Amino acid sequence: MRIVDNHMLEGLVPAFALVALSEFGDRSQLAAMLLGARFRKHHAAVFLGALCGFALLFFLSVIFASVVAEFVQLAHLKLVSAGAFVVMGLYIIMSNDSKEVSVKRGKGPFIASFSLVAFSELGDKTQLAVMVLAASMHDPAGVFLGSLAAVALLTFPAVYIGKHVAQKVPLKTIKTVSGIVFIAFGIAMLAGAL
Repeated sequence: MRIVDNHMLEGLVPAFALVALSEFGDRSQLAAMLLGARFRKHHAAVFLGALCGFALLFFLSVIFASVVAEFVQLAHLKLVSAGAFVVMGLYIIMSNDSKEVSVKRGKGPFIASFSLVAFSELGDKTQLAVMVLAASMHDPAGVFLGSLAAVALLTFPAVYIGKHVAQKVPLKTIKTVSGIVFIAFGIAMLAGAL
């Protein structure tokens, strides 16, 4: 008896890699660092709030993409997805995104981190990447789990270590590598490798 079929968890590794690279040094990491500094005695609540914010966004992205995939032919979906990845990659490399992240007073650590992540990441490149991957692969659960694992891996040290992590690697390098990865994913889709 086979427990795992060929399609189960095929989206886990690509989603993990793509989300980890696109979120490294992103606003959400800066927000986690700021929240971790503000709520010094409540790191667990900050981490869980941020993770729940990401989980909600990724869940909605995967559901939306799965519904769209039911009505659009796979060949067309892969072509549009590949183009979207290339466009997002070029945008990341060429953008001058330096938006500030602020933490408002009056909220508890869980609610502050949940709302900050949920609202700042809504419509962000990472959420769009999760949608595109979920729509083009046969594995919405793997895409969801891989994406969530990636942000958990990045958010945990951001909350606990703070600003020192982001100072080690220049933001321009992070953005360039992320953009190249998005473009590579798009080319791989066009070539039929994904």
